[in-house]
Amino acid sequence: MRLWMLGLALLLCWNGAAKEKPIPVVRGENSRFAIEAKLYKDPDQVKRLLGQEVEKGIIVLAVKITPKGNKPYKLWRDDFIIRSDKDGEKSEPYDPGQIAGSTVLTVIYREEGGGAHTQDNGPVWGGVGGAPGRLPGSGGGIGNASTVERASGTEITKDAKEKRNPLLQVLRERILPEGEVAEPVNGLLYYPLEGKHKIKQIWLHYVGHEGGKIDLQFKKPK
Repeated sequence: MRLWMLGLALLLCWNGAAKEKPIPVVRGENSRFAIEAKLYKDPDQVKRLLGQEVEKGIIVLAVKITPKGNKPYKLWRDDFIIRSDKDGEKSEPYDPGQIAGSTVLTVIYREEGGGAHTQDNGPVWGGVGGAPGRLPGSGGGIGNASTVERASGTEITKDAKEKRNPLLQVLRERILPEGEVAEPVNGLLYYPLEGKHKIKQIWLHYVGHEGGKIDLQFKKPK
């Protein structure tokens, strides 16, 4: 009886492992470094990689950079672009705070030519395309029609919950380091990619100035 149960458990484990999709890998190089990148595209793959649930529309690259020679060079995450042949969608990597953060930006205004100060306390959230957008706030202006309103400063408030957000901590700890590099480094890059895209439609482009550009197309593993 015990042998039968053990055999069943092994069979279930084998079937579970067999259902896991292989991870696509691309490799390339220029005159300064070699790159290897693994694509975690499906939500289940991303969850297993991070150990945390991530919102839909986020893909992850596990990247390893190996320099050629001993001369340091500059490595910047924004130099690694994801593009899809399906619709031309392309994106720079997200900062962890854009995925799991809760930063609020308050824009403070002053009125010139009379009237009192005013401000808009609407939160600003990061998003695709770079510039954040502000939600409607509760602030209001006091004065007359001849006054001119100008932005005089901002205040950034981080939600205290961020310090207790396990996903945010994982994303920050495992992100690809940047700056001056002289030895192999590895880490993760997080990208928004909405909709369904075949693996062969996804490209990784290095567009920096260190050693020349690199263009890599993912392919479905055999």
